Amino acid sequence: MAEKRSLGAALSLTPEKVAFIKNDKNDASETANRPETHRQETDDRKTRQPQPTAPTYSPTLVSVTTRLQQGTAEALRNAYLEQKLNRQFPDTQQEIIEEALQHWLYERGFLS
Repeated sequence: MAEKRSLGAALSLTPEKVAFIKNDKNDASETANRPETHRQETDDRKTRQPQPTAPTYSPTLVSVTTRLQQGTAEALRNAYLEQKLNRQFPDTQQEIIEEALQHWLYERGFLS
């Protein structure tokens, strides 16, 4: 079994560890063990312009917590699983509830 060390002993920093953390290239042991590589950039990379990205529409979602009767929760679970298996929309509990709630609010004049 491995010998247990105290937290202080485990965190003791040797000069090699400090050089690694600081990315000190002057440390002789670090530069001796690691070959130096040079990255060559092509003219293509230097002149390439960033591609514009299409703006994405992301509606703001607000968390709402509610409790449902057991039968309603089971029916919702069955509905979303069946929708998901058949690859039909809406296929998540959130989407099903959103659609049903929007319909109810619209029918009663709370949503236009």
